[in-house]
Amino acid sequence: MNFSRLADYVEARLLAQGRALSAWLPVGWAIGSLLYFLPRHEPGFWAGSVGGGVGLTVLVFGWGRLTTRCAGYALLVISLGFLSMRGQARRQPPMPALPSLAVLMRGTLSDVSRREEAGQIRQRWRIKDAVFESGVDIGMAPLKRDLILFARDDRSYTPGMKLRLRAVLRPPDWPAFPGGRDRQKEAWFDSLAGTGRVLGAPDVIQTPKGYVWGRWRLLIAADIAGHLSGQRAAIASTLLAGHGEGISRQTRAAYAASGLAHILAVAGLHLGLVMGVVFTVSRRVLVIWPGWGCVYPVGRLLPASLLARERSTSF
Repeated sequence: MNFSRLADYVEARLLAQGRALSAWLPVGWAIGSLLYFLPRHEPGFWAGSVGGGVGLTVLVFGWGRLTTRCAGYALLVISLGFLSMRGQARRQPPMPALPSLAVLMRGTLSDVSRREEAGQIRQRWRIKDAVFESGVDIGMAPLKRDLILFARDDRSYTPGMKLRLRAVLRPPDWPAFPGGRDRQKEAWFDSLAGTGRVLGAPDVIQTPKGYVWGRWRLLIAADIAGHLSGQRAAIASTLLAGHGEGISRQTRAAYAASGLAHILAVAGLHLGLVMGVVFTVSRRVLVIWPGWGCVYPVGRLLPASLLARERSTSF
């Protein structure tokens, strides 16, 4: 098979996909993002820029043929995904040096999650704008990265509270073995400075004022707990509020065995937000026309269709 016949075959396969070719654009972006993380050293800007330049050149000069046009788009999108990851890595604030001893600090509570463990309430806090108030750190500027703190406390805390507490901090762990989970890389891209354990009970300096997204997440989770129970409530809280601390090991194992473990991660929260927006907008659009709103049960139309889809895809 010569080159011309091969090009005709590839072009015929591309034409058969039609508008579905646009679905490959996010795939190319993801491939470029993955290529950024594959090398053992941080790639330079030239690697992505050269690929983007070549893709743009192929796209311009090969526009008349579908095969070269798709190749140019592929190189360009892959390069853009590569450069976006490099830009995200460069925009992250530097990692601070955390105190090695117990430190007195204050900060703002941005997220709270609770779970019962061995008869005690274990809380996970995300603290932003942390300021250390002991030793040489007195008078320091607030940290640009957040801290994850764990506390055993049965009191209720809401996002937006300003707390003063004593904690033992530690930086993110390095991989346990070559090629293992890199918590340092995860913390770098998640704007985290490290984790810690709270010593004693914190003091509430200021209660939250105004709109706080974390408070709405708690209210959503509490409302779900008032209507559902058990693992159904835990799964709904994970999808709609991002609070997955109530998911049991059996449920996680079942989702992992079915290939749906990503639903219980941040992808599930994104999926829940998209479903909520689509649901709300669709109901508002359907009642614009009086014929639809007065004749058809719009309020039950979408919930019934979603329930039927859930039953057909359940396992």
